[in-house]
Amino acid sequence: MQDLNERFKKLMLVSAAGVLLAVIGLSFGIVGMCVEQPADIQREIDELSRQREELQQAEIEDEKALASMKAQLTKLERRRTSVHDQMTKLQQEVRILEAQKEGRKVTYLLKLELRQEHITFDLDKHIKDAMNAVTFSIAVDKDFYDDVSVGDALLEKFRSGSAWVEGSFGNWKITVKGKQRKVR
Repeated sequence: MQDLNERFKKLMLVSAAGVLLAVIGLSFGIVGMCVEQPADIQREIDELSRQREELQQAEIEDEKALASMKAQLTKLERRRTSVHDQMTKLQQEVRILEAQKEGRKVTYLLKLELRQEHITFDLDKHIKDAMNAVTFSIAVDKDFYDDVSVGDALLEKFRSGSAWVEGSFGNWKITVKGKQRKVR
C-alpha cells in the first residue's frame, strides 16, 4: 500500500509538473501573441496618422464651408433688411398717395441740425459745439423735400465777424438729419 501511495504521489507530481509546463507554455503563447512586431506597430502608427490627417483636412473644409455659410447668411440678412426698408417706404408712399387722392393735405417736414463748428485742436470747443447743437423741424414744399437727402449740408457759412473780432475760426452749419411726411 505504501508502494501504491508512493506511485500515486509520483503520478500527482508528474501531473502537476505537466500542468505547470502547460500553463507556462500557454502563458508564453499568449504573451507572444500580445507582443506585436515593430513592423505591425509602425503600420498602426501610419494608419492612425493618416486618419488624423484626413480628420484635420475635413475639419478645415468644414470651417471653410461654415465661414462661407456665415457670409451668405450675413448677405441674406442685409438683403432682407433692405427689402423690408424698401417695403416700408413703398407702404408709406401708398398711404401718402391715398391721402392725397382723398383730398387730404400732405406736409413735408425736414429735421435740421444747426451747429457751430470751430477750426481748432481744442477738444473742449468741439465738445461744446456738439452739446450746443440745436435740432428742429421745418415744413418745406415737395420739390425742396425731394431735392435734399439726409446728411446734406444746407448751409456752411464761415463766421467772419468772430474771426476778425475774437480770432475764433469756425462756421455755422445746417444739416438735414431726417425727413418725414405727415398727412393732415
